[in-house]
Amino acid sequence: MVAHRGYVNLFGGLPRGTRPMSVYSNTIHYKECFVTGSHGSVPRHHELAVQLLAQEKVRVAPLIPHRFPLSQIHRAFEVMQNREGMKVMIHPQEG
Repeated sequence: MVAHRGYVNLFGGLPRGTRPMSVYSNTIHYKECFVTGSHGSVPRHHELAVQLLAQEKVRVAPLIPHRFPLSQIHRAFEVMQNREGMKVMIHPQEG
């Protein structure tokens, strides 16, 4: 499943001996989609990311625009189901 001109990212490798995957090339061709791969990271990358977050050098608030206290969990699910927001956070310690 990929949208027209959408992206598919293959993240993470499979163990040796795993059977090869097959791809339906007509989907790539007619939907003009992009298939990319990405490699994992090492522990120092995670440490750097945590440092950047702690120092507030990366703005992450805009990445999750919908935030709800636990008492409004039903509303949070409505937002997702109605496609009002694709990234919804529920704070279990609040409300």
